[in-house]
Amino acid sequence: MASGQKFDAGHLAGFEISSTNLLNVNLLGGISIRTYLNGVEQETSNANNLLLNLGVLGSMSRGVIGFITTKPFDEVQFRVSTLLDVNLVGSIQIHNMIVKKLCLGPVPACNVDTRIVAPAYPTVVQQIRTGTGGISVASVSNSNNVVNSDINDYASINITAA
Repeated sequence: MASGQKFDAGHLAGFEISSTNLLNVNLLGGISIRTYLNGVEQETSNANNLLLNLGVLGSMSRGVIGFITTKPFDEVQFRVSTLLDVNLVGSIQIHNMIVKKLCLGPVPACNVDTRIVAPAYPTVVQQIRTGTGGISVASVSNSNNVVNSDINDYASINITAA
């Protein structure tokens, strides 16, 4: 998607997506996101390097998939090139292109509990770092709620086996 605007390096470039049947984050192996500047490719990030923040995999929860750029860009492309059985992956719906500048937040005061939440702080939940990726007995749903500004939202850790 061409935005018509040039973005500097250091932005999160990606897409808000959902799927009817994403059984496992590993099934996203054929997805890549590319940035361009004036029609010239700048960067490519594949599924192994993409920031992935989805709700419960396999649900219709929306999530963001993208990466932090190191070069300027004016276009972002979502690409799928996989030999996986379409019945395993299901369909992927792309809702929005996401471009987000991650800026430094205010310095927290010493010895004072500080909620590190958006938009004051540049917060991105990386699903791969939650400890629930790959072969796991748990999943995290609504992980973005941990870093939003609504104190009534929450994330859930869903234990599927004990």
